This record gives sequence, structure tokens and C-alpha cells, in this order.
Amino acid sequence: MSINRVPDLMIKRLLKIFPEGTGALWPQPRSAFSLVEVTMALGITAFCLLSLLSLLSVGMKSNRESRDIVDASATASLLLEVRRSAPLLTTGALANWAIPAIPSGIVVATNATPLLIDTEGKVVTTDPAFALTYRLQRVAADSPLCKVFLRLSTPAKATQASSQTHYEVVTSIRVP
Repeated sequence: MSINRVPDLMIKRLLKIFPEGTGALWPQPRSAFSLVEVTMALGITAFCLLSLLSLLSVGMKSNRESRDIVDASATASLLLEVRRSAPLLTTGALANWAIPAIPSGIVVATNATPLLIDTEGKVVTTDPAFALTYRLQRVAADSPLCKVFLRLSTPAKATQASSQTHYEVVTSIRVP
């Protein structure tokens, strides 16, 4: 037996133990992704994730603004209903009320600087929910109807020009 024949014999014996095609001795060639393909896939994934994150922030901002408008609407309704039920009362529970009583002699009443109020319609100095601007205007000096304009802005301590959200309502109140 020559030296050159030893590897041939070993290969023949190994082929009997591990037949060709089983992959035990000679693994099957497998296709794989190239580095360029992996980089492209990661880039596309990153682009999609960033797009979704930007949509999430827009949705959260829209949700906050919507919540502020609903809160302002509820507060404005509360202010108007209390003043409708007691248009001239200024004592007791209405002593610190945001909209003043409607006197009979004044044709127009308005506030020069916005009042800081909470969600219950009371004037507060700490932790206000809204800045309230109002205008009360009699239709005529002897008329029982008074037009009421309310503007609630949030955040409360911002100026009207820089407020993020505001809610306005115009209605009329019958004064006895």
C-alpha cells in the first residue's frame, strides 16, 4: 500500500459510514444574507419605526388638546349654568365665582386681565386650570337679556397669544 492510497481508503471508509448528501461530513451549502442586504433591511426597519414614533407623538398631542377642550367646555357650562340660576347672587358659594353678578345699571362688564380659575369655576391663585376672559353686555340698558362671551385658555399662565388651546362660547342670560 502506498502512502498516496491511505487518504483514498480513509475517504472510502468514511463514505460508507457517512454517505454523501447526509450533511454529516460535508454540510450542504446554505444561502445567507449579504452584509448589504442586512444593512438595507435595518435601514428600512429604522425608517418605519421612526415614522411610527412621530405619529405617536402627534396622537398624544392631539389627545391632550382634545382633553383640554372637553375640560374647558365642561367648566364653561358650569360657569354659565350657575350664573343662569343666580344672575344677581354674589354671597355664600358664589362669593369667589369667576363670572360676577350682572348688575342692572351697567351696559358692559369685562375683565381687563384674565382670571385664573380651576375646573370648578372658582378664582384661584395656585394651580389654575384655565385663564378666563369674559364680557357681559346688556342688549339694552333696560333689557332683561345679557350677552355673555367666555374664553377659557390653557395653559392658564400663558398669554392669550401664546396659549396652546382655547375654548370660546357666546350665549345669553336672562336677568330678572
